[in-house]
Amino acid sequence: MVAVKVQHHFVRGNVNADIRSMEFLVKIMSKLFPDFSIQWLVDETKINIFKELDFYVEGKNAEKVADMFKHYTWLKVPKVYWEYTTDRVLVMEYVDGGQVNDLNYVKVKKYLYLLNHIHHHIYKLTFVSTNFRNIILMLLVYARS
Repeated sequence: MVAVKVQHHFVRGNVNADIRSMEFLVKIMSKLFPDFSIQWLVDETKINIFKELDFYVEGKNAEKVADMFKHYTWLKVPKVYWEYTTDRVLVMEYVDGGQVNDLNYVKVKKYLYLLNHIHHHIYKLTFVSTNFRNIILMLLVYARS
């Protein structure tokens, strides 16, 4: 069984308009509130947004995360099936489990210490895109029965 993530065909086309809108709003906010200085966010988005949209990059990051956390027997990062993966389709092993941000799941499975261990490693994940949800999607707690 596999899990398939498919990017809608219109997503990349909307990115440039989204960035222009974001930049426009940040400029207005900066004029209205001079202490409101987040142009850096626009600049970072311009640099990283296309990496975020490339599922090859996401798959490679999943493999790096799997290697980094391989000594945790209760953590399972799904295998990427490269023969079926493209820049807009990510095919991974289906893993039954919960997400690390689902505190009820983590508590029920008695893996609360997971959050503390991962917290210490997050700063090592500089290769992971700025979108923290990608980390959450890649790190699945494997529920061993």
